[in-house]
Amino acid sequence: MKKYLYIVFPALIPYLSIGFVFLTLYTDFGAWLNDSGVIVPLALLIALLLFAIFSLISGAVSCVFMVKNKVCSRDAAGLALTLKVVHIPIHLCCAILGWLLLIWMGLGLYFFAINLFAIATSGIVSAYAILKSRIEGRISSISAVIRIFFSFIFVLDVFFAVANYIRIRQSANKTSASN
Repeated sequence: MKKYLYIVFPALIPYLSIGFVFLTLYTDFGAWLNDSGVIVPLALLIALLLFAIFSLISGAVSCVFMVKNKVCSRDAAGLALTLKVVHIPIHLCCAILGWLLLIWMGLGLYFFAINLFAIATSGIVSAYAILKSRIEGRISSISAVIRIFFSFIFVLDVFFAVANYIRIRQSANKTSASN
């Protein structure tokens, strides 16, 4: 259970950023910002940039904690898969809202950016798992490069995360069976 703490912040940040957008647009908070002289689209853009920076930093910090605590490739692949599965609803929400709100003041670009940073964050964690499995000799170098590349592409990232987890789990089972 402790290992899931590594991905709490990378998992929550996209949801928090969507929440902030809705808080700003559909509650009195946005009206309060507007009455205070704050330009709401500019405030959303600054908040989006801050969420993006925090999201990427949290992905990198998760990898640092996994390195420090010597998380094996099997657990790292499981964490990457869990993070990608947790991000599926945010990807769907951002895609739908992005297309719907693209017509309205270009607000859809905020949702596409949130989606982009969510995939980058989960891709960072997934890249760590793939590199760790390469270091442990569970996959080849060419396979590692291909898997890292596809870890940053929408939809394919989930399929490759599942394939990576299955591959690492099978190789871990073979290694433990031979010992």
